[in-house]
Amino acid sequence: MFCKKCKRQSLSCCDAMQIIKGIKFLRAYASGKSHINADLNLIMQMVDELDRNCDIKLKKKFKSHPYSKTFYNQGDLRAEVLKGRYKKGTFGSELKKFWKENKEDLFKKNLNISKTKHKKDVAYMKGTLNEHDIIHCINKLDSTPLAEVSVLAFTIAKGFRYSFFYILLASVFMAFKNSFGKKAIKGSLLFKIKYMPFISVIRLIKEAYVNGKKSQWFMTIDWRKYLDKPFEDVRKELNIKDFPVWEDLKPKWYELLESYKKMERI
Repeated sequence: MFCKKCKRQSLSCCDAMQIIKGIKFLRAYASGKSHINADLNLIMQMVDELDRNCDIKLKKKFKSHPYSKTFYNQGDLRAEVLKGRYKKGTFGSELKKFWKENKEDLFKKNLNISKTKHKKDVAYMKGTLNEHDIIHCINKLDSTPLAEVSVLAFTIAKGFRYSFFYILLASVFMAFKNSFGKKAIKGSLLFKIKYMPFISVIRLIKEAYVNGKKSQWFMTIDWRKYLDKPFEDVRKELNIKDFPVWEDLKPKWYELLESYKKMERI
């Protein structure tokens, strides 16, 4: 492999640095007893470092899409939706409800948009944040840590980012750790196998990645066209697939999340 930056034919330079950054990122993300307590300041700093090259590629990819010209002439979708009025049951009303109920997000927290000065870069960054939330909303994925696993796997199916990949990898490691000992789920052998955190996380990642591959890249969709349409009609029109694994795991996950939080307080 030829490294464009150091002009050398090897894996030792930029690729090695990326791996080292990834290992540091994994350690930061897994710091504390769980990712609920992870150091978010350090994580966001490493996200920026890991994704620099990926973001450049994705921006170029987006720029080549016909919708990009329209996108850069539009305002911030989130701001427009929060000010708008929509009939109950429409995509607009569901998205507005999601944004009102979810003011904070793991991947928005500590993200300083003002660091980006170029108008188009600011618009693109806001667009990626909106894309993240739309993936939550239209796929009926809440903002709990386990649902974030599905959102990230869905996202990298169309736009790979090293940070998302390492977060998913860290989630698998932590799920394996939580599958045994005091945090292990209780129940019959079949129940334990089906709902073991390690197996559950892998099932979620696979489901979301496959669904993401089958969908359009959400950054290239003009969502304003769908705001007044019925929510379920929009899902059908855009061929949005269901998440049966997530729906099956959700009630069990809520129970586990509460027990994990109790353990964190002990």
